[in-house]
Amino acid sequence: MMDDHLSFVFFEFFMVVSESGLLSSLGAVFVIFLINPLVILPTIPLLVIFVVVRSVYLASSRDVQRLEATTRSPLYSHISAFMNGLSTVRAFGRQKNVLNKYYRTQNMNTAAFALTLSTSRWFAICIDSLVAFFVTAVAFFSVSTPGPMRSGDVALMLVYAVQLIGFFSWIMRQSADLQNGMVSIERIIQYTELESEHDNGALMKVPEGWPTEGHITMNNVFLRYDDNSEYVLRNICLDIKPMEKIGIVGRTGSGKSSLLRALFRLTAPSSGTITIDDVDTALIPLKVLRRGIAIIPQVSNSLFLKSATCLSDYLEYVEFPEPVLFMGSLRLNLDPFKDYSDEELWSVIKQVELESVLGELGGGLETSMHEGGVNFSVGQRQLVCLARALLRNSRILVIDEATANV
Repeated sequence: MMDDHLSFVFFEFFMVVSESGLLSSLGAVFVIFLINPLVILPTIPLLVIFVVVRSVYLASSRDVQRLEATTRSPLYSHISAFMNGLSTVRAFGRQKNVLNKYYRTQNMNTAAFALTLSTSRWFAICIDSLVAFFVTAVAFFSVSTPGPMRSGDVALMLVYAVQLIGFFSWIMRQSADLQNGMVSIERIIQYTELESEHDNGALMKVPEGWPTEGHITMNNVFLRYDDNSEYVLRNICLDIKPMEKIGIVGRTGSGKSSLLRALFRLTAPSSGTITIDDVDTALIPLKVLRRGIAIIPQVSNSLFLKSATCLSDYLEYVEFPEPVLFMGSLRLNLDPFKDYSDEELWSVIKQVELESVLGELGGGLETSMHEGGVNFSVGQRQLVCLARALLRNSRILVIDEATANV
């Protein structure tokens, strides 16, 4: 929208207004009023009506444009998810469910798009009606004016009236289209004004190589997502010793993900403390905290950024746990900053039993990982995540249903 349509409308609008269009319109107005000053009588109320109609149209069309954009996103997301999981849908025979959801999202978007077209056509009809009324008024005053008028003057007035109103109606439509297109800019500005995560910086000095043991304690932790919502975690107290394997089990909505969000400080606890190796996680930089914890997510398109040293860096920007796989080599995903030798990389690959997979692909450490991980199964992606955790030798490993696809 911004790159193509909006830039084109900007160019056309300002080029026509700033060059011949504005000058020719002013000249046409001057000639018409010079030949018959009485034409100004219908012109003033018509201008007022033009402004009122435009304001009414803009007030509704902006909201309709936002509604259409809002309903378009779920439609595209559903289509993208369906195309990526086409084999799974067919394997479980869920084509009808997918189609029903598609019809619902498509109908919502079509209804919003129909409203957009309807409001646009209403505005066009109003403009054309006012144009016709103005030309009729010019012709009427030309005939009914006392005293003789040359036929050439009357013809000139009508020609200039049609030219003037045609240009003016085009400007009105383009300006309305331009202002409607600014909705896209509004949506981008909303993202730029999103509040950044609160980072306390280096309020506490972190020991070298932290965490060295992986001792986690939570003391009277309360957590909620905003000041007006209910607490999702209430008075949580736990003590996880180094090397312990702890499983958290609960129904949907019981707070399992919220507990992990608190651990990664994706959502800061309302009260209480969380410490790792006697270091309060609320007093250390987010990057240091999240680099100190490895994670194997449940839904893994991948968990590595080309510019991140671990998933923890990426978690600063996305909702947990929705990692993304970027195109690049396996080496780049495992070791983006080249901190480890090839022997160490192959060692962890053998431990997670991915050596045979890489052998079939024939690329070794330079095996290409396509966008979205389409050349790796979900289970293989999770094994890549496990290899990354083993490579980093993290003292804390968070696994979110890691065996679901392995």
